Amino acid sequence: MQIVKQVKPIAIYLFSQGSKNDFPEFEKFSNLHFCLDWTAQDSFLHMVFADVLITSKSSFSYKPALLSKGIKICPKDFWHGYPMKEDWILADENGEFEQIDAF
Repeated sequence: MQIVKQVKPIAIYLFSQGSKNDFPEFEKFSNLHFCLDWTAQDSFLHMVFADVLITSKSSFSYKPALLSKGIKICPKDFWHGYPMKEDWILADENGEFEQIDAF
């Protein structure tokens, strides 16, 4: 188990479409901000500047990850390739992490 030291307050931003009722599994997080039905530009920019960006199997979250200077956690089984850098972490279907070995 890896423990992450918290040096500043954590805020979770969930970018999607729909309503809060579509995401009952996130109800346990008190620091969650729903960003539903935002414009594409606002969502994209917020993802680019995230300290930690968890992407989906979507080109829309993959592209901001390419520009982000933060940590990227991405689905392992996705048709896009990932840069061979330490700040790219792959997650399998069970949520297990695997860090990409840098050159």
